[in-house]
Amino acid sequence: MTHLREKETPFVFSKYCIVAFETLKKKLIEAPILVILDWNLPFELMCDASDFEIGVVLGQRKTKYFQPIHYASKTMTEAQIHYTTTEKEMLVIVYAFEKFRPYLVLSKSIVYTDHSALKYLLSKEDAKPRLRNPQKDVFENKEIYENFPLETLGKISSESTPWFADFANFHAGNFIIKGMSSQQKKKLFKDVKHYFWDDPYLFWICADQIIRRCVHGKEAYDILNACHEGPTGGHYGANFTAKKVFDVGFFWPTVYRDAHNLVKSCDICQHQGKISQRDEMP
Repeated sequence: MTHLREKETPFVFSKYCIVAFETLKKKLIEAPILVILDWNLPFELMCDASDFEIGVVLGQRKTKYFQPIHYASKTMTEAQIHYTTTEKEMLVIVYAFEKFRPYLVLSKSIVYTDHSALKYLLSKEDAKPRLRNPQKDVFENKEIYENFPLETLGKISSESTPWFADFANFHAGNFIIKGMSSQQKKKLFKDVKHYFWDDPYLFWICADQIIRRCVHGKEAYDILNACHEGPTGGHYGANFTAKKVFDVGFFWPTVYRDAHNLVKSCDICQHQGKISQRDEMP
């Protein structure tokens, strides 16, 4: 049925589409049924590629058996169809990590593939850039201060107490810090209704009705850094980088300010970025 979404394609729901739709409904209520994820368990990705399509299953092993959480598939572009088998198998892995990034960021992940040659790409000196670049910055062991000066960390890691501690204490244990003024309590009760606790994380219900996980400290820095210069980062501007943080499902109140500080201290952005009219010489 995916061809019905193509541009300038007449929407004709043929008998083949009806059969596909009914089959899909039937499969969704048959075993293996989708399960709710467990943040304490590692995620597993079952990846495979055919001549024209790629597919991946995200799941976990709450028992000794693999249980699916999410299915995803995609039809290859005209250029991707001409990839070699190894390139197609790498393509599906890259697609999987882009598709399920909100689940996989800072989580242990195990990838299963039926193409064993992928394991040797990192040690293969003459591999094509298309095969090696998706892994760049993922397997490199670098100190965070090499590309991120100490003074740039700012609010992200300046305090050990999470910014959302009061909200978490209220929802997790119905606890309110002693000594709060009536005005502070009023503000707390006003703001706390936008949060909820799902052990061990606190989540924020945003204005766009999307639920995002609250983070702070080094975890927030790692997420921001990955959204800016990770495998799919692209070294975009501060606002776009902050938007990517929201898109992958995370939130902290100083994300825009931290993104601006990161971009200003990024060597690549400063050397290659466009000079704004405000910064040009008169």
